[in-house]
Amino acid sequence: MLVRDVLTRHPVTVHEDLDLAEATEMILGPTVKIVPVVDGSRLVGMVSRRDVVHALARTVPGVMSVTIVTPGMS
Repeated sequence: MLVRDVLTRHPVTVHEDLDLAEATEMILGPTVKIVPVVDGSRLVGMVSRRDVVHALARTVPGVMSVTIVTPGMS
């Protein structure tokens, strides 16, 4: 079996100037996990769910914590 046998022939793509919020809506849906980013017909990169989570974590300081709090534990 070859890669061409399983690849997605017409993937959903986004332009590199698309607002991250719009791309996030696509990526957080049930079927899209990673999106090719294009400039015209040229592939310039990929954006994934992980990329979005990391970007949001960097822009919302103080929201994430390294201390894990579990209810009922002292």
